[in-house]
Amino acid sequence: MHLTLTTTLMAILTTGLFLSFLSVCFLNRTLMIRFGYKLLALFVLISFLRFLVPLEFPFTQTIVLPLGISNVIISLRRGLFFLLGQPVSIWLLFECLWALGAIIGILHYAFSCLRAQHYVILHGKELTDTEPYRTMIADICKEQNRKNRFRVIELPGLNVPMLFGILSPRILIPEHLQLSESHAYYILRHEMTHHFHHDLILKGLVRIITLVYWWNPLCILLNKQTDVILEMRVDDSLTRSDTKRTIEYMNCLIDYASDTVQKAPFSKSFTMSLFAKKDS
Repeated sequence: MHLTLTTTLMAILTTGLFLSFLSVCFLNRTLMIRFGYKLLALFVLISFLRFLVPLEFPFTQTIVLPLGISNVIISLRRGLFFLLGQPVSIWLLFECLWALGAIIGILHYAFSCLRAQHYVILHGKELTDTEPYRTMIADICKEQNRKNRFRVIELPGLNVPMLFGILSPRILIPEHLQLSESHAYYILRHEMTHHFHHDLILKGLVRIITLVYWWNPLCILLNKQTDVILEMRVDDSLTRSDTKRTIEYMNCLIDYASDTVQKAPFSKSFTMSLFAKKDS
């Protein structure tokens, strides 16, 4: 088991090709509906195992690149000039640029999350112990046999309810939101189901992978597709029980989306909102 240039190149190539393949596949809506979540989870698993551990194991076979490609890589790795006694090549410049872009993207993502946390603490109004939220959350957790760690926070600047936080999940409600009891239940159920499915974790992992491959234009598409897939999965799980509940839930989405323009005081990269696409 050892690390070589070839294993590193194959790890980068495998993840990059799989990312592009997945993005293109999800352009087919039928394929997205039938296999979207499973393919997305498989992509995350393969990417983290292969890219983060680019080692040659005894039971694996590393594909040797063709001679022509190898010669191009050798020429790119040939030093153009020396800096502080070390050769500087086009390959090294590319590595530095790639690493710099990934570091900047990940740091921006982390700081955005911290700013959002600060905004929620500073401007949020606690509604967890008010009715009907307290009773509804308790009933949903009991129905799903899950621990009740949820808080409901009223937040200015929101138009769409959102789930925020992985270890301490908070359902963010737009300020002065007027909801019927039925609509309040389905909105809470929708956001809580995202937490039960660990969607914020999966969304965050996809975001980190696409930040590492920031130079691939298909990363932007994959992030958008991820939102759609996760919302479709929740919608599917909430419309399986009976016809009456399905009709009520869909009416809630239609009524709420009819005059809603999505906006938020912080990025949606680390939240799950009620809608992935307004025209869905």
